[in-house]
Amino acid sequence: MLFSIAQPPNTSYAGKEITFKVGLGTASETAIWTADGGAILNLNATSGPPPAPATATPPPAPVVGDVGPKGDTGAKGDPGVPGPAGAKGDAGADGAAGAKGDIGGKGDSGTPGVAGPPGAAGPAGPAGAAGPAGPAGVDGEAAPAGGGLLGIIGLIVAVVALIAAGGAIMMGGRR
Repeated sequence: MLFSIAQPPNTSYAGKEITFKVGLGTASETAIWTADGGAILNLNATSGPPPAPATATPPPAPVVGDVGPKGDTGAKGDPGVPGPAGAKGDAGADGAAGAKGDIGGKGDSGTPGVAGPPGAAGPAGPAGAAGPAGPAGVDGEAAPAGGGLLGIIGLIVAVVALIAAGGAIMMGGRR
């Protein structure tokens, strides 16, 4: 058989003796550890008789003597785990009434009340002073005569001129 045993990191077995065991026996051959080295070594081992079976040894009998003096008190132990919560207790009796308190500050004003019905009409006031006289108006028949027919003809000519100018602009002409 051929064995290769790795050396753990940061550890050195260099120069240490190696002893080989075969079954229950120890080989008579030994070797010196060489890192990354090795040689073929033929091992010879003999096994001796099997070990004797173990016999049960009875425990020693307790020695009973006089009771000794009481020892010193030991150190206080760590606190134990808290126990579960207890059941809810009954309600206590009502306490006595307290002393009368001081008078409180003035409160805010209340909301306004509903409006009452309207009152009776009062007496009429005195008459005011007369205003100044206005300018005189135009005389009826004596006013200058307007040209009713001539004004209508002038209005029609103006409308036709506007339509003609708009059409020329729409057609792309400039005048």
